[in-house]
Amino acid sequence: MALPGCVWPKHYLEAFGRAIYERGVDVEIALSNPGSIPGNLSPTEALYGNGWECTDVASEIVKAIRDIGGADDKQLRDMVDDNLRLCYIRQGHKNQWADQKTMGMHAKHWIIDDVAYYIGSQNLYVCDLAEWGILIDHPGQTQKVLREYWHPMWQNSYQKDRDCNVHDVMDGLDVDRDGASTTFASHHSKEEAYRQAAGNCGTSRYVAS
Repeated sequence: MALPGCVWPKHYLEAFGRAIYERGVDVEIALSNPGSIPGNLSPTEALYGNGWECTDVASEIVKAIRDIGGADDKQLRDMVDDNLRLCYIRQGHKNQWADQKTMGMHAKHWIIDDVAYYIGSQNLYVCDLAEWGILIDHPGQTQKVLREYWHPMWQNSYQKDRDCNVHDVMDGLDVDRDGASTTFASHHSKEEAYRQAAGNCGTSRYVAS
């Protein structure tokens, strides 16, 4: 359940969707396990992941592809199978540290066409925060990051259909994951949203792609 005022970044999702649909681009996303809390901090101090799962993210991207128009159900399923891959980050194929806390990462990391990369704090969603990052537009350095960082992480984390399978993604296309308007949301709906958010913090998980 989305918090009132929280919406998905439609323009970014459309860009992912168009890349997949129009150019056959492979999109791979590794997310922190939802609800992951670092160290001895509280959920209000640091929380990597707010309850959304890999299938939720994939469904929102497929919605964007569907809204572009032209793709039927079979084509959408084929694109999920062939071009869209999501997983939670793991080490040694496990998603928990020795203290049983789930793995999360605060850094946001992008690799584009294997020739450039970004690493920093910029979120995809709109938020009133100061964000910083660096973009390295150098194929050689990008290949080094792929060898030393991305490929080992992906090999330890991704298992086809474990975190995100095509049936769950397609079943979630009609789910409304945007929060209600803060202007028109009822007091009861706001209380319920925050209550569920607090409950999610007690379990565990989130992102970094």
